[in-house]
Amino acid sequence: MRKLILSFGETLWDVFPSGPVLGGAPLNLAYRLNSLGDRAIIVTRLGRDEYGARALDQIAALGMESIHVQANDVRPTGTVQVTLDDKGNPDFQIVPGVAYDFIEVTGELLELATTADCFCFGTLAQRSPASRHSLLRLLEAATRSLKFLDLNLRKDCFFRETISASLKAADVVKMNLQEAHYLAELFEVSLSSLPDFCADFHRSRDFVKCGRVENAQAQTGRRNDPNCDAFCFHTSPIYEARFARGQLLKKVSPHRTA
Repeated sequence: MRKLILSFGETLWDVFPSGPVLGGAPLNLAYRLNSLGDRAIIVTRLGRDEYGARALDQIAALGMESIHVQANDVRPTGTVQVTLDDKGNPDFQIVPGVAYDFIEVTGELLELATTADCFCFGTLAQRSPASRHSLLRLLEAATRSLKFLDLNLRKDCFFRETISASLKAADVVKMNLQEAHYLAELFEVSLSSLPDFCADFHRSRDFVKCGRVENAQAQTGRRNDPNCDAFCFHTSPIYEARFARGQLLKKVSPHRTA
C-alpha cells in the first residue's frame, strides 16, 4: 500500500560556475520516495521568475505533484551561490529572504497533513519566522504521521531553539557526522562513536524518547555503507524508517536498544 508523505521546506537552485542545478533536501527526498513507489508531495514555495518556472517544469518532468508548490510574487526562487577555491573546495552562500522562507498554510494543506503517514522536515526553511510558524502548525495537525527530521544544518541558517524544537517534534532523526559533533558540543554529550553518541543522546535529553539506534540508508539506499557518514536514530518505539525496496514505513515490535 502506498504511503502518503509530505516533505516540507526548500526548493532551490545550486548555482555552480558551470551552471545551476535544481535541489533542496526536501525536494530530493520527495523525488526519491516517489521513485520507490510511495506518494510524496513537496510543500515549498517558488518565486514567479525564471528559476521558479524552470523548477516547476523539472518537478513536472520528474513525475511529481506540484499542487502544494506555492508561488510568491515578491520573493525570488531560492538559490545557493557556489564558488570553488584553487583546490576545488566549494563554498556555499545560501541567499536569504527567498520564496521558501515564506511558505504558507492553507486549509487544504492542513487537511492533507492530518492524513499523512509521514511528515518530513529540516531546519533550513525554519530560519524565517513565517515558514517556521507554518511548519509548526502543520506538525500539530499531522497527529498520525511519523515525523522525520533531516537535521541538515547550514551555516547561519539555524538556531539552538530551532534544533531543540525540531528534535522534540521528531520520531526519527537523520544527521551526518559533522552535525553529530555539533550536537554533542551543543548539548554536552560525548561522541566516542556514532552508536554510543545516539544511545547517550537518548539517555541525556529529556525530549528524546527511548528508541533504537540504526545506521541510515537515506542517501545511499544501502545499509551500513562505509562510504556514507549519515545515520539515523529513532525517538519513537513503534516505527522503523526504510528507504529501500519502495517501503518507507514499517511497523515493528518495540525496539531493542542497540
